[in-house]
Amino acid sequence: MSKTVYRYNGSVYTPSGSTVRARNAANGTVICLVIMVVVLAIVCISLNLTINRASADNDTISGVYNANSVYEPLNTGGPANTDVGGSSPDTSDLPSYNSPGALKLYGDEKTASIGSSITSEYAIVVDGNTGHILASKKSSERIYPASLTKVMSAIVAYEYMINNDVDIMSTYLEISQDIIDYTYREGASNAGFKKGEKVRIYDVFHGVIVPSGADATLMLAEFCYGGKQEFVNMMNNKAAELGLEDTHFVTCTGLHNKDHYTTVRDLAVILDYACRYDYIKYLMQQTSYTYPETNVSSARTATSTLYRWRVNQYNKTLSKSQAPGSTQFGGKSGYTPEAKCCLFTFAEDSKGNEYIVVTCYANSGKIAVTDYMSLYSRFCSLEG
Repeated sequence: MSKTVYRYNGSVYTPSGSTVRARNAANGTVICLVIMVVVLAIVCISLNLTINRASADNDTISGVYNANSVYEPLNTGGPANTDVGGSSPDTSDLPSYNSPGALKLYGDEKTASIGSSITSEYAIVVDGNTGHILASKKSSERIYPASLTKVMSAIVAYEYMINNDVDIMSTYLEISQDIIDYTYREGASNAGFKKGEKVRIYDVFHGVIVPSGADATLMLAEFCYGGKQEFVNMMNNKAAELGLEDTHFVTCTGLHNKDHYTTVRDLAVILDYACRYDYIKYLMQQTSYTYPETNVSSARTATSTLYRWRVNQYNKTLSKSQAPGSTQFGGKSGYTPEAKCCLFTFAEDSKGNEYIVVTCYANSGKIAVTDYMSLYSRFCSLEG
């Protein structure tokens, strides 16, 4: 099976943490250095010079970049159902240990006040190309993020896969009884993996985002850092790296804790960062996903929680609950009794305009969807 290809912002990178690919590249570099040293020695001898030492400062490389590379979609083992068509992309990533930084948000005299025009208590509308806050409502007040937390969990887990050269298409995880017991005890949403089931990491990621599975999230936490606490520590480290001063994670699943908080402003930054990964962005665009057959279960389909809010609770026509004019649309929903209905979405059009809308603390999924539709219509200039 071929190795996973990692991409970031449409570009292809070889992670510096790679054990095989970086080694092969380094070998090629060494050969080039040997040839250069030989040529230099010949030149120096002809000039009656003595070479005392040869420099080897460039015997490693951090990455290979090719903006024009084209890769075929991965075989997911099931249909990839999106709102706007397209199939599963090559999984994507940053160069290891070289974060490009977060989207810098700023407001000015043109930033509109949303006020009571929507029912959600907190909201923000951001121009994803510039970071300009187009409109806001209590955007810097701390809130509970519920399952929107899982997008940060996906980011941290995915970066772990890259930096440790884990092929998510060929590496399998087995869910533990402890995870199953914990999620049922806490009443958390689940992807539905069964005891003893062996699942590709590629499919586990789908379980995190599409049905918002706490079981899938904890499987990644256990694999990456041995359990919940260290994984949450890495989530907080990533929040600090992105400059999120009003975000603190206590759980990786979004289950309620009074010390687990963020703001809609910080959530907009997290969503933008997640969308830079082609794979995570793809996950958030799925309305459903069919898991392939495993050692325990036959093929089965999971439905997106955001899709259910949009169609089952809002209306029966999917296209009418997308951002008007968008050619790409996606996001994630979240709910706990304390956080109420929260969601963030992104939308892009054919001319490259990008927008992010976050709404939190709505009394129902229908209200949350109605609110984001209103915000896109009023503040975003999407052109199909």
